[in-house]
Amino acid sequence: MPAQARCQEIEDQIVSLEAQIRASEDLLDEIERDSELSEAEKQRHRTNIGSANLTRRAAIRGLLDEWDRIGCNQIGYFELDYVPLSIVYCPPNEDTSASLAQSTFFGTRFTVGRSAQFTTTSSDAAKVTRLGLSVGASRTESRTTANSNEYATQVSYFRSTVVTADNQRSIGRAYRGPLGDLFIIAVKQKFDVFRSRAGLITYLPRKDSGDSVIIILPAHKLLRPPQDDKIAGDIPKDVRKRLLELDPFITNLDKFFPEDTGADLSEAANPYADPNFGGVRAELIGRWWLNQGTELNYSIGEEKELFWAEATEKSFTSNVTFSVGFDVTVMNEINTLFGFSVSSSEGTTVELGYQSSLETTEKKSKTASCFLIRNQNQADLDGIDLYYDLLFSTLMFRRVPEMVGVAGLISGTDGLPVGLTAVSLISIASEKVYTTVTGPYGNYEFLGLKAGDYTLRVGDKQTDARVATGVTRVDIRQVRRALDLENSPVWEIKRSLDVSSKIVRLISRNLDGIFDEKDLAHITGHDEKRMKLIAANTIINWPRTALTKLENLSADEARRLSKAGLHSLQQVWREGRLPDGPSRLARATGIPAERIKSWIAQADASRVSIRRTGIASQEARKTRLSRKKRTGKRKKRTGKKE
Repeated sequence: MPAQARCQEIEDQIVSLEAQIRASEDLLDEIERDSELSEAEKQRHRTNIGSANLTRRAAIRGLLDEWDRIGCNQIGYFELDYVPLSIVYCPPNEDTSASLAQSTFFGTRFTVGRSAQFTTTSSDAAKVTRLGLSVGASRTESRTTANSNEYATQVSYFRSTVVTADNQRSIGRAYRGPLGDLFIIAVKQKFDVFRSRAGLITYLPRKDSGDSVIIILPAHKLLRPPQDDKIAGDIPKDVRKRLLELDPFITNLDKFFPEDTGADLSEAANPYADPNFGGVRAELIGRWWLNQGTELNYSIGEEKELFWAEATEKSFTSNVTFSVGFDVTVMNEINTLFGFSVSSSEGTTVELGYQSSLETTEKKSKTASCFLIRNQNQADLDGIDLYYDLLFSTLMFRRVPEMVGVAGLISGTDGLPVGLTAVSLISIASEKVYTTVTGPYGNYEFLGLKAGDYTLRVGDKQTDARVATGVTRVDIRQVRRALDLENSPVWEIKRSLDVSSKIVRLISRNLDGIFDEKDLAHITGHDEKRMKLIAANTIINWPRTALTKLENLSADEARRLSKAGLHSLQQVWREGRLPDGPSRLARATGIPAERIKSWIAQADASRVSIRRTGIASQEARKTRLSRKKRTGKRKKRTGKKE
């Protein structure tokens, strides 16, 4: 059989197997959400589907091995200059240590770009033997809906290696705590690029990456590389800054980048920082105050149960180099469509979106460990909050701030705790903003505050809080969760809208056509009653499609609309549909009313509920039918008539 014909046959078989895997995973997702099934029935389905998918993945692995041997559809490769794999956080005290056992249990996940059309394969992992890396792919739900790249690259280690931040033997007194945090970074990792006949471009890690290496550098060397340290010194300033931005305990980077002001390195370390500032990043495992002579040990291999299965996506920008002879047309296509960007100062870059790690989604940690001690000669120390980093599978150490602040419980309109939602605290005197997220049971806290008056905000509620001494308790009830359809992670949209992963993918692909509840109902399959219930519990922030999507929009018209406070297609549509909307917008912008009416008509025609998007309509009908069948079964069991 000619090689090209065999390549097509392999491709068709892989596509079919991957479709079967996705369909079975979607089915399992529906089963998990079906309250009518017993736990025993669900477990039986998990076992059967898991076994079938193992067989399918084994078949894909064999097909891909053959694909590699005959070089099917390879169009070149790209190289990422620096890829963070993990951070091993350094404890703050003398004689303490923290370790990460890099093994097959460990798995850092990231997407490359933000398009579903440029993705890694869903097959089992390939081994980069030179580095001891096992690189594969897995589905992730911590990505934002604006990131439609469904499969993340998953990196683990098939040669177990332990990386330790050791304050007793390796890290000097000046660098204990955040300045001693160890960054594990893959350098010059290459990915082969393939194009299917259907037009999908995929990438796979190159098994022999040639000059690829893994380096480990502490935070203080990334902040200010020693003159004799070529490894740290060779990393460009902008890359060092982006690496340090991944560490929630590193701050004040403007004092070191782009120019080093000579500030003391300690100004970059904030051991009291809340790791959940700006999103879900870490789960609190315990809070400890150690008496003199006390030891605390979490051992490698000891299973630690986790309760948070998902995090908020964290971005890192990596520079990209394409192989010599890479087809220019394809490269331009990747640049424009798949999330690569080109600038004169930085060259070609791509956004890596870091997701929940393998251990996080499995809710079990085996690879992270620490040894904390307060010896007999140490003075009184702060307490230590022990967190688990949901992205990098490691333990974090936060010094417990002074116990002065605000804490309480957030509950929803149904009276139940509102977990994993953002809470903000604003100082009235300084206007400084603090943010955190609630725990799974709706609890929150802000510690280490100065005495004064503050405003507390969560969802659609806000209240005043006065801090004097101790911790002021402020509970907020009847809160509606804020949901951003563009930037919220997949898991949060599933939970808030009560939909499957498949429906969230439809939302992600149709963001430009979602304007209001009617459009959302069309995609989710929810009826009017269900949408009203969702609206009662949730504030929905609608997508914001760029004004450039308006037909024949001039630069002057865009400026006029922005000056009037209209920054998206949805805003123009929403304001224009109000009574006397076009005339009022015409007066505010100086743009003729007829021109504005044409834009409103264009926006209306782009709505998913108007254009009746085929896939969305089909999935919505399936969802409604499934819900109707479940309702019918319940009525039949209870003896009620239709």
